Amino acid sequence: MQLRSHGFIAEIERKIAIDAHAAEGLKLEITKSIIMEDVQYSIDTLKATRAMGITLAHSLNLKVVAEGVETKQELHQLLSLNCDEMQGFLFSKPARAEVFETGFLATPPDG
Repeated sequence: MQLRSHGFIAEIERKIAIDAHAAEGLKLEITKSIIMEDVQYSIDTLKATRAMGITLAHSLNLKVVAEGVETKQELHQLLSLNCDEMQGFLFSKPARAEVFETGFLATPPDG
């Protein structure tokens, strides 16, 4: 919810000004619904946090996974944000294990 606030960046700047290492320990949890509510504002806000030295999962060699992807617009926005993996109704409705195995898992080539 704080990401939506137009004072979000100023608040972070005040907090990390107290300690030069504060940006390194800051963790942000960002939900898809918040990002997609105003995509351009969210992108601009995240770029501003990065400029302050705040890093997200990629700098820790972690994968960024988006859940609940339902539209091509969401897919393109997540790709532009370098999201590593995505799941959701855009790709498949829930499937039983045997359907998933035969329809989605690759069979290694023989020999």
